[in-house]
Amino acid sequence: MQIQAVTKEQAILETKLATDLTNLFIDSFNEAYKEIPLSVLKVSSVEAFLTNTFEYEWNNFIDNKKVFCHIVLYHNNPIGIVFFELVNNTTIYVRQMCVKTEFQRQGIGTNLMNSIITAIPNIEKFSIATRKTNIAAYNFFTKLGFKLCDYTPNKLNPEVYSGWEKIITHQNK
Repeated sequence: MQIQAVTKEQAILETKLATDLTNLFIDSFNEAYKEIPLSVLKVSSVEAFLTNTFEYEWNNFIDNKKVFCHIVLYHNNPIGIVFFELVNNTTIYVRQMCVKTEFQRQGIGTNLMNSIITAIPNIEKFSIATRKTNIAAYNFFTKLGFKLCDYTPNKLNPEVYSGWEKIITHQNK
């Protein structure tokens, strides 16, 4: 397995990559939300919601010089992705992250988070928002030492999303 940064040029030129990542994103989150009623998720269609979310993040990555994308490849197939934004010189907002279901709980998500620190070593703080119904994300970020906070980035609905943050020190980089 290898982690690689996706360039904006790749994102524009490699349509197969975009398709593979869209499918990875939809499949991973479909699994996370499969037991949750649409009324609780507050969406009319999970697949439409996930497709729109991925397209928004992908286009935001292409258009915004402060947004980055790392992927994990296994036999040249993507099995993990993280979109993250440099909010300022020391703060990263993790916009979206997922790992293919059958590869979860093998350290891949942790490695994706560490790839951000490697790419931008002066990070002092991570922030993220997760849907309150996403138990897998809750467990993952708790395990990594993130703490729930009142802030939900990008004006997300605090009734639906939980804000998380983690202060990075030299001991936990």
